[in-house]
Amino acid sequence: MPTIVATLKTNPLKFLKVFPIKISTTGASRVVNTVSYGQKTMSGMMGGQTVLMFTNSFTQFNEPSKTETCKAHIVQAAHGAPQFYTLSAECDFMLTTELSGCCMVLDRSVNPPRIAHCWPDKAQGEDGNTVQTSLEGNPNRKLYGKKNYIEDYSYVVGVRSGAWRFFAQERPKGGAIGRALEILV
Repeated sequence: MPTIVATLKTNPLKFLKVFPIKISTTGASRVVNTVSYGQKTMSGMMGGQTVLMFTNSFTQFNEPSKTETCKAHIVQAAHGAPQFYTLSAECDFMLTTELSGCCMVLDRSVNPPRIAHCWPDKAQGEDGNTVQTSLEGNPNRKLYGKKNYIEDYSYVVGVRSGAWRFFAQERPKGGAIGRALEILV
């Protein structure tokens, strides 16, 4: 029987249109050998919805015995200029924390591609629109940011099957799936 991640990697768009996900990762951008994922019912603030939670830190899953693990690239959100991370062939799956005004930046001028997660610095007066506007204009970059998803939150995964492809699941206010789509194409 294939794992959940194997199913997600086989048909990411179909999967993301049906199963709500939440990504909560910590630490620097890197390959993590043990990312845990399983069902988790969110607090009332997130609508009490049950999601497929991905995390590389401790969390309580609904059924710990049914929790699975995978190897994944983790891309950390950072303030300021894009801090690009190269997606190597060490694994075929990429995760980043939820987007709540952030902008994903893909640099396809190199192979393998480099990706960055740019996080608005509210202390500097930035918001998602200003961050995305500041990143526009470079023909080697593809952007997916606040101008593309209207309400928080959006969850982004990358899947390598030959080439890297990237997908987003938009869940306004952390609730029901608004839409799922391929991004950064």
